[in-house]
Amino acid sequence: TPIEYSILLYLVEHRGSVVAVGDLFRAVWNEDFMPGSNNTVMVHIRHLREKIGDDAQKPRFIKNVWGVGYIIE
Repeated sequence: TPIEYSILLYLVEHRGSVVAVGDLFRAVWNEDFMPGSNNTVMVHIRHLREKIGDDAQKPRFIKNVWGVGYIIE
């Protein structure tokens, strides 16, 4: 989807850096980050992982940095 593509592109553009969930949300949705927005990002990341064959339990591509955000190394 366009949103998933935007998330992936943003993460790739910031490869090697941890991207905070709030920063990712603001960049992709162009809206202020609200506490409930975290779930929106998580669901889209889950769908993106399913499409690229990345296992959430042992991710190879999109890795979680708990309490902070995501990183592509």
